[in-house]
Amino acid sequence: MKAKVKVYAKINYTLDITGKTGEYHDIDSVVFSVDLCDVVSVSP
Repeated sequence: MKAKVKVYAKINYTLDITGKTGEYHDIDSVVFSVDLCDVVSVSP
């Protein structure tokens, strides 16, 4: 069985690291969705 999925793009306009919680970084970001995509095929 083969699966095809559209994977849509996004544009990161800003990405700021504002701190750290444990092992993870806190971020503030502005992201725009765009109508562009890749088609990814997956098979076992």
